[in-house]
Amino acid sequence: MVIKEIIEDLTSKDVTRIRRSGLIIIRKSQDETEIEKIIPYKTQIEKATKDLVLGGVFASNNRFFQFPLEIIAFHQELNSLIGNQRKCTCQLYLSKTYESFNPEQEAENESIQLNHKINGTYTYDYEIECLKCGSRYYVSEREYHYTWWKWTKITETVEFTESGQKQIDDEAKFVLCSVATILRHEVVNINELNYQKERIFNFRMKLGTFKGTEYFEGQYGWTECFENLNKEIEQKLKIKNE
Repeated sequence: MVIKEIIEDLTSKDVTRIRRSGLIIIRKSQDETEIEKIIPYKTQIEKATKDLVLGGVFASNNRFFQFPLEIIAFHQELNSLIGNQRKCTCQLYLSKTYESFNPEQEAENESIQLNHKINGTYTYDYEIECLKCGSRYYVSEREYHYTWWKWTKITETVEFTESGQKQIDDEAKFVLCSVATILRHEVVNINELNYQKERIFNFRMKLGTFKGTEYFEGQYGWTECFENLNKEIEQKLKIKNE
Protein backbone atom coordinates (compact mmCIF):
# COMPACT_ATOMS: atom_id res chain seq x y z
CA MET A 1 0.00 0.00 0.00
CA VAL A 2 1.18 3.50 -0.82
CA ILE A 3 0.22 5.21 2.44
CA LYS A 4 0.55 8.80 1.19
CA GLU A 5 -1.87 8.20 -1.70
CA ILE A 6 -4.35 6.36 0.49
CA ILE A 7 -4.49 9.13 3.08
CA GLU A 8 -4.81 11.79 0.37
CA ASP A 9 -7.68 9.85 -1.20
CA LEU A 10 -9.54 9.22 2.05
CA THR A 11 -9.33 12.90 3.05
CA SER A 12 -10.20 14.24 -0.43
CA LYS A 13 -14.01 14.22 0.03
CA ASP A 14 -14.17 12.83 -3.53
CA VAL A 15 -16.32 9.69 -3.75
CA THR A 16 -14.25 8.00 -6.48
CA ARG A 17 -10.97 8.50 -4.66
CA ILE A 18 -12.42 7.51 -1.29
CA ARG A 19 -13.93 4.35 -2.77
CA ARG A 20 -10.63 3.42 -4.45
CA SER A 21 -8.46 3.68 -1.36
CA GLY A 22 -11.20 2.52 0.99
CA LEU A 23 -11.35 -0.76 -0.89
CA ILE A 24 -7.57 -1.15 -0.62
CA ILE A 25 -7.81 -0.96 3.16
CA ILE A 26 -10.78 -3.32 3.18
CA ARG A 27 -8.85 -5.88 1.13
CA LYS A 28 -6.02 -5.63 3.67
CA SER A 29 -8.28 -6.03 6.70
CA GLN A 30 -6.56 -9.27 7.77
CA ASP A 31 -3.02 -7.94 7.34
CA GLU A 32 -1.94 -6.51 10.70
CA THR A 33 1.41 -5.29 9.35
CA GLU A 34 -0.18 -3.21 6.58
CA ILE A 35 -3.02 -1.73 8.64
CA GLU A 36 -0.53 -0.83 11.37
CA LYS A 37 0.97 1.74 8.98
CA ILE A 38 -2.34 3.63 8.70
CA ILE A 39 -3.21 3.82 12.42
CA PRO A 40 -1.34 7.15 12.94
CA TYR A 41 -3.65 8.79 10.37
CA LYS A 42 -6.94 7.65 11.93
CA THR A 43 -7.79 11.02 13.52
CA GLN A 44 -6.93 12.88 10.31
CA ILE A 45 -9.30 10.66 8.31
CA GLU A 46 -12.05 11.00 10.92
CA LYS A 47 -11.85 14.81 10.82
CA ALA A 48 -11.88 14.90 7.00
CA THR A 49 -14.92 12.62 6.73
CA LYS A 50 -16.98 14.03 9.60
CA ASP A 51 -20.53 14.78 8.42
CA LEU A 52 -19.54 13.70 4.89
CA VAL A 53 -22.41 12.26 2.82
CA LEU A 54 -21.37 10.49 -0.39
CA GLY A 55 -24.76 9.27 -1.58
CA GLY A 56 -25.35 5.86 -3.15
CA VAL A 57 -28.40 4.32 -4.81
CA PHE A 58 -28.72 0.85 -3.26
CA ALA A 59 -26.00 1.08 -0.58
CA SER A 60 -24.38 4.11 1.01
CA ASN A 61 -20.99 5.09 -0.40
CA ASN A 62 -20.13 6.23 3.12
CA ARG A 63 -19.17 2.62 3.82
CA PHE A 64 -15.96 3.20 1.85
CA PHE A 65 -14.61 5.45 4.61
CA GLN A 66 -16.69 4.22 7.55
CA PHE A 67 -15.58 0.62 7.34
CA PRO A 68 -11.88 1.42 6.75
CA LEU A 69 -12.06 3.53 9.91
CA GLU A 70 -13.66 0.59 11.68
CA ILE A 71 -10.81 -1.66 10.48
CA ILE A 72 -8.18 0.82 11.65
CA ALA A 73 -9.87 1.16 15.06
CA PHE A 74 -10.07 -2.63 15.40
CA HIS A 75 -6.35 -3.03 14.72
CA GLN A 76 -5.53 -0.14 17.01
CA GLU A 77 -7.40 -1.89 19.81
CA LEU A 78 -5.51 -5.12 19.09
CA ASN A 79 -2.30 -3.40 20.14
CA SER A 80 -3.70 -2.85 23.64
CA LEU A 81 -4.95 -6.40 24.15
CA ILE A 82 -2.87 -9.34 25.33
CA GLY A 83 -3.33 -13.05 25.89
CA ASN A 84 -6.91 -14.30 26.03
CA GLN A 85 -8.23 -10.76 25.59
CA ARG A 86 -6.80 -10.53 22.08
CA LYS A 87 -9.40 -10.72 19.31
CA CYS A 88 -8.90 -12.14 15.82
CA THR A 89 -9.08 -9.96 12.73
CA CYS A 90 -11.54 -12.40 11.12
CA GLN A 91 -14.23 -10.86 13.38
CA LEU A 92 -14.26 -7.95 10.93
CA TYR A 93 -16.14 -10.20 8.50
CA LEU A 94 -19.18 -9.94 10.77
CA SER A 95 -19.46 -6.15 10.51
CA LYS A 96 -22.79 -4.75 9.36
CA THR A 97 -21.05 -1.66 7.96
CA TYR A 98 -19.71 -3.56 4.94
CA GLU A 99 -21.29 -6.70 3.46
CA SER A 100 -19.30 -7.15 0.26
CA PHE A 101 -16.49 -9.41 1.47
CA ASN A 102 -16.07 -11.82 -1.46
CA PRO A 103 -15.03 -15.14 0.15
CA GLU A 104 -12.97 -16.25 -2.85
CA GLN A 105 -11.01 -13.00 -2.79
CA GLU A 106 -10.57 -13.23 0.98
CA ALA A 107 -9.17 -16.76 0.58
CA GLU A 108 -6.22 -15.16 -1.19
CA ASN A 109 -5.08 -14.01 2.26
CA GLU A 110 -2.55 -16.41 3.74
CA SER A 111 -4.58 -16.66 6.95
CA ILE A 112 -7.92 -17.42 5.26
CA GLN A 113 -8.82 -20.79 3.73
CA LEU A 114 -11.72 -21.72 1.47
CA ASN A 115 -12.85 -25.19 2.54
CA HIS A 116 -16.01 -25.60 0.45
CA LYS A 117 -17.94 -23.92 -2.32
CA ILE A 118 -21.37 -25.49 -2.76
CA ASN A 119 -23.71 -24.66 -5.61
CA GLY A 120 -27.16 -23.62 -4.43
CA THR A 121 -30.31 -22.97 -6.43
CA TYR A 122 -29.17 -19.59 -7.73
CA THR A 123 -26.00 -18.71 -5.82
CA TYR A 124 -23.16 -20.33 -3.86
CA ASP A 125 -22.52 -21.19 -0.22
CA TYR A 126 -18.98 -21.18 1.13
CA GLU A 127 -17.21 -22.51 4.18
CA ILE A 128 -14.31 -20.26 5.14
CA GLU A 129 -11.78 -21.04 7.86
CA CYS A 130 -9.52 -18.60 9.64
CA LEU A 131 -6.11 -20.20 10.07
CA LYS A 132 -5.19 -17.74 12.82
CA CYS A 133 -7.88 -18.73 15.32
CA GLY A 134 -9.61 -21.75 13.73
CA SER A 135 -13.02 -20.07 13.42
CA ARG A 136 -15.22 -21.33 10.59
CA TYR A 137 -17.70 -19.18 8.71
CA TYR A 138 -20.76 -19.94 6.63
CA VAL A 139 -20.77 -17.41 3.80
CA SER A 140 -23.93 -17.10 1.74
CA GLU A 141 -23.90 -15.29 -1.60
CA ARG A 142 -26.97 -13.10 -1.90
CA GLU A 143 -28.51 -11.12 -4.74
CA TYR A 144 -30.72 -8.06 -4.62
CA HIS A 145 -29.79 -5.06 -6.74
CA TYR A 146 -26.18 -6.16 -6.43
CA THR A 147 -24.22 -9.17 -5.19
CA TRP A 148 -23.30 -9.27 -1.51
CA TRP A 149 -22.20 -11.94 0.96
CA LYS A 150 -23.62 -12.73 4.36
CA TRP A 151 -20.98 -14.04 6.80
CA THR A 152 -22.03 -16.10 9.83
CA LYS A 153 -19.65 -17.63 12.34
CA ILE A 154 -20.41 -21.34 12.75
CA THR A 155 -20.96 -22.02 16.45
CA GLU A 156 -23.04 -25.23 16.47
CA THR A 157 -22.03 -28.87 16.06
CA VAL A 158 -24.22 -31.72 14.86
CA GLU A 159 -23.23 -35.29 15.62
CA PHE A 160 -23.48 -37.69 12.68
CA THR A 161 -21.88 -40.91 11.44
CA GLU A 162 -19.25 -40.26 8.80
CA SER A 163 -19.20 -42.28 5.60
CA GLY A 164 -15.43 -42.33 5.24
CA GLN A 165 -15.52 -40.17 2.11
CA LYS A 166 -13.88 -37.00 3.42
CA GLN A 167 -15.19 -34.56 0.80
CA ILE A 168 -18.85 -35.50 1.18
CA ASP A 169 -18.53 -35.90 4.98
CA ASP A 170 -17.05 -32.42 5.29
CA GLU A 171 -19.80 -30.95 3.09
CA ALA A 172 -22.49 -32.69 5.15
CA LYS A 173 -20.93 -31.39 8.36
CA PHE A 174 -20.80 -27.87 6.91
CA VAL A 175 -24.46 -27.92 5.86
CA LEU A 176 -25.69 -29.41 9.12
CA CYS A 177 -23.65 -27.17 11.41
CA SER A 178 -24.29 -23.96 9.48
CA VAL A 179 -28.05 -24.54 9.34
CA ALA A 180 -28.07 -25.39 13.06
CA THR A 181 -26.14 -22.17 13.77
CA ILE A 182 -28.68 -20.04 11.89
CA LEU A 183 -31.55 -21.69 13.77
CA ARG A 184 -29.94 -20.80 17.12
CA HIS A 185 -30.09 -17.10 16.33
CA GLU A 186 -32.60 -15.20 18.44
CA VAL A 187 -34.32 -13.72 15.38
CA VAL A 188 -34.59 -15.56 12.06
CA ASN A 189 -36.96 -14.18 9.44
CA ILE A 190 -39.22 -16.25 7.17
CA ASN A 191 -37.05 -15.76 4.08
CA GLU A 192 -33.98 -17.02 5.94
CA LEU A 193 -35.85 -20.05 7.27
CA ASN A 194 -37.02 -20.98 3.78
CA TYR A 195 -33.52 -20.40 2.44
CA GLN A 196 -32.03 -22.84 4.96
CA LYS A 197 -34.77 -25.35 4.21
CA GLU A 198 -33.83 -25.13 0.54
CA ARG A 199 -30.15 -25.68 1.35
CA ILE A 200 -30.99 -28.94 3.11
CA PHE A 201 -33.16 -30.03 0.17
CA ASN A 202 -30.44 -29.24 -2.37
CA PHE A 203 -27.80 -31.20 -0.47
CA ARG A 204 -30.10 -34.19 -0.06
CA MET A 205 -30.82 -34.09 -3.79
CA LYS A 206 -27.10 -34.08 -4.46
CA LEU A 207 -26.65 -37.15 -2.26
CA GLY A 208 -29.54 -38.95 -3.92
CA THR A 209 -28.51 -38.32 -7.52
CA PHE A 210 -24.73 -38.79 -7.36
CA LYS A 211 -23.52 -42.32 -7.95
CA GLY A 212 -21.92 -43.70 -4.82
CA THR A 213 -23.75 -41.45 -2.37
CA GLU A 214 -27.36 -42.29 -3.21
CA TYR A 215 -27.73 -44.57 -0.16
CA PHE A 216 -25.79 -42.48 2.35
CA GLU A 217 -28.83 -41.00 4.10
CA GLY A 218 -30.20 -44.39 5.08
CA GLN A 219 -26.88 -46.19 5.38
CA TYR A 220 -25.34 -43.72 7.83
CA GLY A 221 -28.45 -42.35 9.52
CA TRP A 222 -28.19 -38.87 8.02
CA THR A 223 -31.94 -38.74 7.35
CA GLU A 224 -32.63 -38.17 11.03
CA CYS A 225 -30.15 -35.29 11.16
CA PHE A 226 -31.74 -33.56 8.18
CA GLU A 227 -35.29 -34.21 9.36
CA ASN A 228 -34.58 -32.84 12.84
CA LEU A 229 -33.42 -29.56 11.31
CA ASN A 230 -36.40 -29.50 8.94
CA LYS A 231 -38.78 -30.01 11.86
CA GLU A 232 -37.20 -27.12 13.72
CA ILE A 233 -37.53 -24.92 10.64
CA GLU A 234 -41.19 -25.88 10.23
CA GLN A 235 -41.89 -25.10 13.87
CA LYS A 236 -40.34 -21.67 13.55
CA LEU A 237 -42.24 -21.02 10.29
CA LYS A 238 -45.50 -22.03 11.98
CA ILE A 239 -44.89 -19.53 14.79
CA LYS A 240 -44.06 -16.81 12.29
CA ASN A 241 -47.28 -17.45 10.34
CA GLU A 242 -49.58 -17.51 13.36
